[in-house]
Amino acid sequence: MPPHDITWLSVGEDLNVCRLSNGAIDYDRYRRDRLAEIEQHTGIPLIVYATDFLNSQKVRNCQGQVGIDLSDLLGFVEVTKDLPDGPLDVIIHSPGGFPEAADSIVQILRSRFNPIRFIVPVIAKSAATMIALSGNEVLMPLSAELGPIDPQFNLSDGAGGVVQAPAQALIDQFEQAKQEIIRTPQVAPAWAPVLQRYGVGLYQMSLNAIQLSKDWFVDGLNLICLRETQTLLLKHSGLWTTLQITTNLNHMVSESVILTF
Repeated sequence: MPPHDITWLSVGEDLNVCRLSNGAIDYDRYRRDRLAEIEQHTGIPLIVYATDFLNSQKVRNCQGQVGIDLSDLLGFVEVTKDLPDGPLDVIIHSPGGFPEAADSIVQILRSRFNPIRFIVPVIAKSAATMIALSGNEVLMPLSAELGPIDPQFNLSDGAGGVVQAPAQALIDQFEQAKQEIIRTPQVAPAWAPVLQRYGVGLYQMSLNAIQLSKDWFVDGLNLICLRETQTLLLKHSGLWTTLQITTNLNHMVSESVILTF
C-alpha cells in the first residue's frame, strides 16, 4: 500500500485481520511487516528506537523509566550487529534522557554507518533531539517536534510516581530558593520540602549535564557535519541552523521537512 493511502481506518482494517491463533491482534507481526515495507521502499536498513511515553498509564506502571539511558546502548548494539556497514535509517520517538547515553549511542551508530537518516514521526525531544541531529538527514512531517537539548532528570512526584524534570528548571528553582532564603530567611521552612527532592549533588549534576549538552552540540555535531557533508552550520542568536532545508520531498512523503547536514 503506497504511503499516501495509509489512514487510521486502513490501519484498523489491517490490524483486524492480523491476528494470533488465539484471536488476539498480532501487533508485533503487523509492526514488523510495515517496517519491512519501508526497508523495501528505501533499500536501506531500518531500526526503531521508540518508547510509549505519551501513554500515561504505561509511564506510571514503569515509574517513569521511559527516557534514554545507558541501558539502551546494548539494545543499539544488538539490533545493528548483523546489519551491513553503510547507510542506515533510524525511526526515533522519545522524550529524551541522559546526554551521556545519547552521546554513546551516536558513537555506536557513527562508528559503522554513513549516511544516517533519522525519521521523527511524532516527537524527539531533549537527548533524542541530540541523537537525531547527529544524522546526515532528519526527516519529519510538519506536525512532528524536535526540542531543546535540555537534559532531563527523573524525580519522585511525592505520590510514589516519577516525573521528568529539565535540568535547567532544577537549576532555576534552586537559584530562586537560594535568593529568597538569603533575602528572607523565614521562608526556608517553606522551601525545605522542595529542596529535599534534589538529593545529593543534583544541582551540580544539572550544571554538568547542561554543559555536556552544549559541548556535544557545538563540538561534536559541527565536526560531524563539516567532516561528512561539508554543509556549514551558522550560529545566529544562539541557535544553530543549517544552510540547507528542503521541503515536500515527494519521493519519500508529502508535506514533510528534511534537514540535510
